[in-house]
Amino acid sequence: MSDSREFKIVVEDVKFRYDSSTDILYIDFMPEFEEAEETILIGDNVILRIKDGRLLGLTVMEFTKLLGGEMGIREL
Repeated sequence: MSDSREFKIVVEDVKFRYDSSTDILYIDFMPEFEEAEETILIGDNVILRIKDGRLLGLTVMEFTKLLGGEMGIREL
C-alpha cells in the first residue's frame, strides 16, 4: 500500500521566518498567513502545512541542528 499523495503548490510569495528561541524555520508559500487544515510530519523534523489540497508551507524544527550546528543565523 502506498502512502503517496499529491499536493498543489502555488508559490505566490515565499517567506522565510526563523525563530532562534525555538530553532524553527518557517517557509511560507502564501502572501498572507492561512491556518492549515492538516499537517503531515515528514521524518523527525519537517512538517507540511496543508489546506484544500494546497501546500501552504513547511515548518523545519531543530533547524540549526539539521545544518550541523550554529551557522550564525540571526533573526531579521
